Amino acid sequence: MTRTSHPSRRLVLLASVAAATTVVAGCGGSSGTSGTSRAAIEAARSVQVGTAAGRSQDRAAFLAAAQAICTRRHRKLGGLKKTTLAQLPTLTVKRSGVERRTIDEMQALRPPPQLVHDWSQIIGYSSTLAGATQRIGEDARAKNIRDLEATAATSEGTLRQLSGLATGVGLSACARI
Repeated sequence: MTRTSHPSRRLVLLASVAAATTVVAGCGGSSGTSGTSRAAIEAARSVQVGTAAGRSQDRAAFLAAAQAICTRRHRKLGGLKKTTLAQLPTLTVKRSGVERRTIDEMQALRPPPQLVHDWSQIIGYSSTLAGATQRIGEDARAKNIRDLEATAATSEGTLRQLSGLATGVGLSACARI
């Protein structure tokens, strides 16, 4: 059995973890909250504080909007499950698109002052994971198992940091993988 034709169990697990991750910010939630998502976003947009030039949302509205983004992302990625090495390039292209759009939505939110630093880190980790997803797809396409495993392993650490941070600021739906 060669590694390229039959990837190890660890490879499939790591590739799935890395491909499934991006955005903390983007995981979790329940599929039954589609109505809540729009309502939460609208509520968050209407509860703005600060000046017109640099508005930020109050904490509750911000967290509701962020959770809604995570839930929406989770629904979109629901059909993109664990896959074989041969299917990984196609899967990662689809995931990367969803992840990049999610990051754009996240960047549009204006956190309250006490969450600015954490939110910036969450977006940074999410961007790192989105890039890793893309690299995993490229490595799978090239059958470069060594680099794919290295990227997936690095992504596991980034995902742990992201999950811990999201949980710490009250984004529990976003922290679940």
